[in-house]
Amino acid sequence: MELFITYNREKEMKKLVVIILCLYTTILSAKEWTFEISPQQLKMCSVSGLHRPQYFVQKCGIKNMVNLSFFTATTFIPPYKDLETTNLKNPKKWPFLTIENDGFPFIYNGKDLNDKNFDIVRKETKFIASGYPILMRDGKRTKIRKSYFSKRRCARTAVGIHPNGSMIIYVTTGATLKEVQDYFVGLGCMDAINFDGGSSTFLYLDGKKVYSSNEGRSYPNVLYWE
Repeated sequence: MELFITYNREKEMKKLVVIILCLYTTILSAKEWTFEISPQQLKMCSVSGLHRPQYFVQKCGIKNMVNLSFFTATTFIPPYKDLETTNLKNPKKWPFLTIENDGFPFIYNGKDLNDKNFDIVRKETKFIASGYPILMRDGKRTKIRKSYFSKRRCARTAVGIHPNGSMIIYVTTGATLKEVQDYFVGLGCMDAINFDGGSSTFLYLDGKKVYSSNEGRSYPNVLYWE
């Protein structure tokens, strides 16, 4: 009996060591990309249905892009808008990024807008791209709710607004939301919002895939720049 117990303890210890090594390797091997872009260069493309990134390259001629809004099904897609497609239903009060018609970016908290205000926002913006959560407002950190979603170290895509007027696009293969927030604080951003992450994260540059955490994932929209 003692041998059996000792054997199992050793086996569990080996499992623990493997898990620790995997986590350590993930942290060390994490990659990140940062792009500073003028708001006038930043655009959004929405399409009917869900498509893989290569579709946006071949059909829409997009070369530089990242993933965008959260979504789980056609009945649960947060609000978005580009020049051709509009879906403004926002029952969950999602926060969202806009590029105004005057070219300036702004991040809205969906909970602060009633239907009338939201309609005004719709008319005065070039595009609306929703995400969650807001990471910074007016140069200050926002409170990040503790959950598996926020504490998990995984691929992330986020966008910040710098005081110099530029947009910061940040993609990482492994970070918690707190670490993403710390990154934007370190850059001196005034506002920042997290977009979809995990298996949805991808990055294309010059029409070629630089990173994709799930080859089979399809998307309703992408954020791109020229």
